[in-house]
Amino acid sequence: MDGVATVAGAFSVCVLALASRLAPSAWSVGAQFAQGPLTYPLGYTNALAIFAGIALVLAFHMTTDDRGPRMVRVMGAAAMPALAATMLLTFSRGGILATGLALAAYVVLARSRGLVGGLIGAVAPTLYALSETYAADLVALGLPTAPATLAQGEALATAIALATLVAAAARAACLLVDAGLARVSVGRRTWVGAHVVAALLAVVGVVVIVLSFDLSGTAARQYDRLVNGVVPYDASPQERLTAPGASGRFDEWGVAWRTFLEEPVAGTGAGSFQAVWTEGRPVPRELRDAHSLYFELASELGGVGLGLMAMAIGAILVGLLARCRGPDRAFYAALAAAWLGWALHAGIDWDWEVPAVTMPVLLLAVAGVAYRPSGQPEGDSEPAQAGAREPREASSRAIRNRSAPRRASGPARLARVLVGLALLALLVTPGLVAISQARLESSLRAWKQSDCTRTVDDALGSLDALPVRPEPFELIAYCDSRFAMNDLADGAMRSAIARDRLAWDLWYGLAMVQGAGRRDPRPAMAEAARLNPLEPMTIEGTRMFRTDDPDDWQRRALSAPLPIP
Repeated sequence: MDGVATVAGAFSVCVLALASRLAPSAWSVGAQFAQGPLTYPLGYTNALAIFAGIALVLAFHMTTDDRGPRMVRVMGAAAMPALAATMLLTFSRGGILATGLALAAYVVLARSRGLVGGLIGAVAPTLYALSETYAADLVALGLPTAPATLAQGEALATAIALATLVAAAARAACLLVDAGLARVSVGRRTWVGAHVVAALLAVVGVVVIVLSFDLSGTAARQYDRLVNGVVPYDASPQERLTAPGASGRFDEWGVAWRTFLEEPVAGTGAGSFQAVWTEGRPVPRELRDAHSLYFELASELGGVGLGLMAMAIGAILVGLLARCRGPDRAFYAALAAAWLGWALHAGIDWDWEVPAVTMPVLLLAVAGVAYRPSGQPEGDSEPAQAGAREPREASSRAIRNRSAPRRASGPARLARVLVGLALLALLVTPGLVAISQARLESSLRAWKQSDCTRTVDDALGSLDALPVRPEPFELIAYCDSRFAMNDLADGAMRSAIARDRLAWDLWYGLAMVQGAGRRDPRPAMAEAARLNPLEPMTIEGTRMFRTDDPDDWQRRALSAPLPIP
C-alpha cells in the first residue's frame, strides 16, 4: 500500500486547476471561478490550498524515499512544481503555512537517506515554479480574458512544464546519490551523535537569530498586527499573502470561546454557531462557521464534543507516529505529516467540511494505522514460540497457517453482518435530507411566485421526509398570514421556533405574523433583536413597532421585508 495513486489523482486535479487559469481555451470553467485567487475545482481557495499541500507532502515523500522504486522517486519530483504552483495560486496563507509545517514534520520523522537526492533534484525546480507563479500578477487576479493576461498564463504554463521536466531529469541523475548513500554504513552511535549535534546546532542558531534581530520584540509587534491588522479589500493577491491581518478570525474564535466558557460541558448544540455569532458578533458580518474545527466544537458541543474529536484525531496521529520506525519509517512519516497538516489547517478554517479534502487524507491515515507490512502476519504467538524450540516444525506450521483460508467464527461473522446493516441504515438519513431539501426548494420557488397553495403543499412534503426542520413551518406561517389565518400562522411559526429557538429570523417572522394579525409583536421582535442586535431588519423592526396601535402593527407588518432568501 502506498500513496502513489493518491498523488496521481491529486496531481490530475491540480493540473486541471492550473489549466483553467493558464489555458482557458483548452479547459474552460464557469463564471463562479472568474474572480480572485484560484478556486477551481473545489470552489474555495483554502480548501484547494490544503488539498494541493497534502499532495505536495506525499510527492515529497515519494521522491525522498530511498526504499521506493526509482521511477516513483522521479515521478514524485516531477509532480512537485505543479502541486506547489497550484497551492500558491490560491494565495491561502493558512494552507501554505500548514503545508510548510507538515513538510518540516516529515523531514524530522522520516530521516530518509533519499532526502539528499530529493532535495538536490526537486527543490530548485519547484522554487523556480513558485517564483514564476508569484510574479504572474495578472493571472492571480482571475480568469484571463485580456491578451496580456493570456500571454502571461501561457508563459507561466511553459515555466511550470519546464520545471517539471528539469525536476524529473535532475532527480533521475540524483539516483546515483541515493545509490552511493545506500552503501554508506553508519553505526548507531554515530547516527545518534549526528542527531544530537544537529539539534544543538539548531538551538544555537535559533538563539543567535533571536538575539541578533530582536525577534522577541518583532514577534510582539507582528502579533499585534496579526490580531488587530486589517487586510485591505482592494489588495492584490500577493499583498494579501503577506498582509498581517487575520481576516476576522480572532473575532470568530473569541465569540466561540466565550460561548464555551458559558456552556463548558455540552455547549449550545450542534450547528448553533451561526446563531451564537449573530447574537454576540462584534461586527455586522454574516457567518455560518467559526473557521476552526476546534473552536466550533467547543462552542457547539462543549468539552465533551471537543474531547471526543481530540481523541479521534490524536489516536490516528499517535498510531502513525508509533509506526515511524524501522524500514517503513518514511512511509508512516508521510502519512503522519499529511494528517498533521490537515489537523493544523482544520484549526484555522472550515474546509475540513469539504469531502474532497478530508476524505482522502482520512482514508489514507486510517489505512496507514491499520496496515500491516508484509512479513508481519497477524497470527498468534504460538508459531514464534514453537520456532524457538523446533525451527522446522514451526516453519511448516507457519506456512500452513498463512496458506490456509481463515474462516470467520459464527459470532464474528454475525457481528460484521450487524455492523454492515447498521451502516446501511445510516444511508437512510442522507436520503431523507435530500428529499426534504428538494421539496423545500420547490416550496421556496412557489413562494417567490406568490403561489401559496403549492408553497404549503411542498412545505408539508418536506416535513413528511424530515419533520425536524423549521424552514417549512416558516413558509407555511407566512402563507397562513397572507390569507389572514392568524391562529394557524402563529402556531406554525411557533412550531418553527420550537425546532430552532436561536434563529433570530424565526422570532422576527413571529413578530410579523403577530403584527399582521393585530397582536402585539413587540416581545417577539425584542427577542429577535437580542439574538441579532446588529441586523438592520431587527433594528428597523424594533423602531417601526414602537406604537400601541394594532392598526399600525398590521399595516407595518404587511409592508415589512421578510428574511426569506
